[in-house]
Amino acid sequence: MNHSLAHKIGGEWHIPHGRTNGILLPHVIRYNGTIPTKLNIWPKIENYKADVKFMELAQLIGLNPKTPAEGVEMFADACEELCHKVGVVSNVESQGISREAWEESVHRIAMNAYEDQCTPANPRMPMVKDMEDILRKIYDYKNKFDETDKNIVVYGHNMRDDSMFGSLKNVINEEWYDNKDNQYIT
Repeated sequence: MNHSLAHKIGGEWHIPHGRTNGILLPHVIRYNGTIPTKLNIWPKIENYKADVKFMELAQLIGLNPKTPAEGVEMFADACEELCHKVGVVSNVESQGISREAWEESVHRIAMNAYEDQCTPANPRMPMVKDMEDILRKIYDYKNKFDETDKNIVVYGHNMRDDSMFGSLKNVINEEWYDNKDNQYIT
């Protein structure tokens, strides 16, 4: 399903395929890591084991989940953290797409992804509504690891005029702070 959605998002919005897969991956892992009420018909799946496989993947990368559900969440988080570390954006809003335009395309993308040749290989039988839910979630999703760098303060002297703390008073102004991705206080 991840690949199917990425095909259709890229075809419609021209977002690079790898970036789109990265945006989708943590959400699709969480989706597929939840035991479904209906198994997919192909490949023939008699016992659902995607959650266990995600737990094994989490263990392979050095995490220590105690349950399959914990493994799913840990592995999805690890993928999300990797995307953050390598600079992959976490949403489609960052690609300059308006919410209105995105919402207008959600059902069409989900329907087309449902018919994509990769969808039958998904371990869970994805319903169009499930795909629409994921598409809506990724519009303005904020990667939980994106916030980890927001409040770093590096203290230093301005050697040009011997001032200390210079524009530090601006940090008190929340609007100034919130409208900047990176703060440089000299």
